[in-house]
Amino acid sequence: IVLLAVWLFEANFIRIVSITFTSLILTELALVWMTLHSHRQFSAYLAQLISLGAYLGSILFLPTYFDVQFMMTREFFTKVLVIVFAAVFPFALGKWLHTQFYPPQYKKLRRRGTTPFQFSIL
Repeated sequence: IVLLAVWLFEANFIRIVSITFTSLILTELALVWMTLHSHRQFSAYLAQLISLGAYLGSILFLPTYFDVQFMMTREFFTKVLVIVFAAVFPFALGKWLHTQFYPPQYKKLRRRGTTPFQFSIL
């Protein structure tokens, strides 16, 4: 993430820190979200919110490390999204391909048109 930010974007150190730290946090949150098997877990939501809170707190309490004015621009969001997409897309593609080649049992049964609870006597 850092190398991609330095190679593609700014030469200003504070802007690089702002872009890479935001990209890192959003990438990790996205990867954790994609690896959860059940999105109904309260602890998973709580951990995600605590992580976002720590990120926002670091921006508020460490203003010398972040260019807050730059972080409010469209350019910042575009650069962060490019880096997050470059980091998350290979994982998402691999996960999707894995489910296509090795589908879970419930998807195999759904393809056949039957589930374990739908039995026909005839």
